Amino acid sequence: LRSLVGSEMCIRDRRRVRGSQEGKELLRKTRVDSIIKVGSVITLKPTTSVLDALEVLAANKISSAPVYNEERYRYYGFVDTLDLATYIVHLFRKNRQVHSHLFDPKELRPAFDMPVEHIINMSGRDAFIPLSNDKSVDIAIETALKYGYHRLAIHDSKGVIGILSQSDILTFLNAHINLFGDFVFKSISQLGLDKGKIITIPSTSKMIEAFDKILQERISGLAVTLPDGRIYGNLSASDLEGITEATFFKLDAPIFQVQELEPRGLVYLTPKDTLAQVIETIVKTSVHRVYIVEDMKPVGVISLSDVIRLFASPTVDVPCLL
Repeated sequence: LRSLVGSEMCIRDRRRVRGSQEGKELLRKTRVDSIIKVGSVITLKPTTSVLDALEVLAANKISSAPVYNEERYRYYGFVDTLDLATYIVHLFRKNRQVHSHLFDPKELRPAFDMPVEHIINMSGRDAFIPLSNDKSVDIAIETALKYGYHRLAIHDSKGVIGILSQSDILTFLNAHINLFGDFVFKSISQLGLDKGKIITIPSTSKMIEAFDKILQERISGLAVTLPDGRIYGNLSASDLEGITEATFFKLDAPIFQVQELEPRGLVYLTPKDTLAQVIETIVKTSVHRVYIVEDMKPVGVISLSDVIRLFASPTVDVPCLL
């Protein structure tokens, strides 16, 4: 498995622990291969086009897929929606240098035919990190937090058997929420989760401006707001779904026109709601962020990483990953 990535990585980290002893033991004793869908890895070929990659991710309702070379039995890395957003924003700028207001599908087609092997981890935010299937959930949490990655490739002696995502971890926590003590029933405000930085964009801004801001701020989503400050919707890299050479012009349109009357992905709670409610809401709605609102105005946002960080063990020695 050393061919999966370039070198060994060993980490040691220390974090403050939350929750009861029973919950900590659960995370320490549960193997990662027991909380993933083993054998259900959706992959892309190195030669898969950018256009086809967008369609594969959208059709399977996933935000990333590993690139696998069947001839060499080798994983090259992940391609996710942020990589695709980085590429699309670059393409838009390049096209704008040639045409001020023209989006010619014939000229754009070669760019959408680009093989995905050229955009692997283009965003620089989700490298391919393998983790042995016999490792525990708490080690997986520490590994993901250490490097700031959203998914890990779980492998056995024969190869990759599944992908562990942040959503998988939240689903597991939700199923055993009562084992983690009183802190999960504290309010968002009590835990200080309503104080996080929230980045917004007006609904009148163009779609391309939103994607550009996502990349500049190194975040995965934005709160879309109305002129009076009320939250209107959520926009993330996943909103590239449906963008082709024929619909590329939509990137130059205002957000409210593209998202129309029913913006998707908008889920919100109030500072009085509990951490347990946050986790349950994320699992039920399959979103990657929950906005915190007061009088329908966004005051904070909670990401999957924010929640998972609360369950990190105080001292976990993470062995070499390969």
